[in-house]
Amino acid sequence: MEITYIGHAALQVRAAGKSILMDPWLVDPAYCNAWFHYPPLVHELADLTPVDFVYVSHEHPDHFDPATLDQLPRDQPILLPEFHSRVLRERFERMGFHELIPMPFGEPVELAEDLKVTCLRSDLVWEDSAILVESGGATLFNMNDCKLGDELLRDVG
Repeated sequence: MEITYIGHAALQVRAAGKSILMDPWLVDPAYCNAWFHYPPLVHELADLTPVDFVYVSHEHPDHFDPATLDQLPRDQPILLPEFHSRVLRERFERMGFHELIPMPFGEPVELAEDLKVTCLRSDLVWEDSAILVESGGATLFNMNDCKLGDELLRDVG
């Protein structure tokens, strides 16, 4: 498993011949023109694509960045946490994305031979998620800014 830190919460994971781009905020600024990357990004989306899957943990603009996502093809497979409100799903659908791969919380989803992901939901009231990526005997736990309680963290190990 190869992990590339891009900036802020953005990562790219390569495993089992596939790549997953996570929380891709790659266009400054965010949050009403108030947030900028520091240090400045060294990667642009074109440096990272094509990717096999995109995962967005939640709808905040430093994770779900329309300016970055708008650069992706509309048939880009999106790993979609299955939040109760469907807000994240509806935002992707409004942008024209239609290859939405549901990730029920706590259930492994096999993306390829020797590559599976499991989405975990925040224990708190807002909708946020973390992801486990398992491949080749290695495990990546990307919690980003998701708040998970002690009991769930113990279960994750």
